[in-house]
Amino acid sequence: MSTVVVRYIVDDVDAAVDFYTDHLKFEVQMRPAPGFAALERGRLRLLLNAPGVGGSGQAMPDGTLPEPGGGTASKSRSRIWPPLSSD
Repeated sequence: MSTVVVRYIVDDVDAAVDFYTDHLKFEVQMRPAPGFAALERGRLRLLLNAPGVGGSGQAMPDGTLPEPGGGTASKSRSRIWPPLSSD
């Protein structure tokens, strides 16, 4: 099975990394800049971005900018995170 990649925009990348590693047992794979981290757990790769950093600074097709907390990103991209089976 392939890896599922989800980008999530957060106001505080350090706090998000602490939460996902301490409580949900993700492992840090990459931390190249203060506004970005790549975490993994099993087949799930979670990309955490501060607003405006990297891909999170790109406008959506309708022109709106992604923002922390889901907002338009979770509505338009909810289909890319299918439930993971235990296969």
